[in-house]
Amino acid sequence: QSEQQALTQDLQNEFQTRLNPIIDQVANEKGLHYVLSIADSGVVWVNTGLNISAEVMKRLDAAGKTK
Repeated sequence: QSEQQALTQDLQNEFQTRLNPIIDQVANEKGLHYVLSIADSGVVWVNTGLNISAEVMKRLDAAGKTK
């Protein structure tokens, strides 16, 4: 089980390494000062009018196709 946990952690770290530059790029283009992870932040309410998830995923997918 610890081997599985280590593999899961490695995959999560690899994903985060690929994801962070894309989030940074989109946030800078939109002039954002904060990007929160709803799952990790304890946010109680959010205006869904400014959700960059779809744009980030689109770019992440495109970046994966160029490798």
